[in-house]
Amino acid sequence: MKHFFTLLLTTAALHAEPVSLFDGKTLDGWDYDPKIWRVEDGMITGGSTTEKIKESHLFCPKKSYQNLELKLIFQVCLPLR
Repeated sequence: MKHFFTLLLTTAALHAEPVSLFDGKTLDGWDYDPKIWRVEDGMITGGSTTEKIKESHLFCPKKSYQNLELKLIFQVCLPLR
């Protein structure tokens, strides 16, 4: 019975409903540097228009996820240096 229960939990987890990681308004639930990352027009925006960014800055969700399907659209404003 123990093996059946484990299999049932695994199968249920594989077919879980999708979860949105970004609400389009805030970065609640994310670890990030607020001097770099912000929300503008419903998009996560990084960088500065007034200062040169000297190093890379990452952001990540506070929770862990499995079977993640990540879809991104990004734009880089040139020049990068």
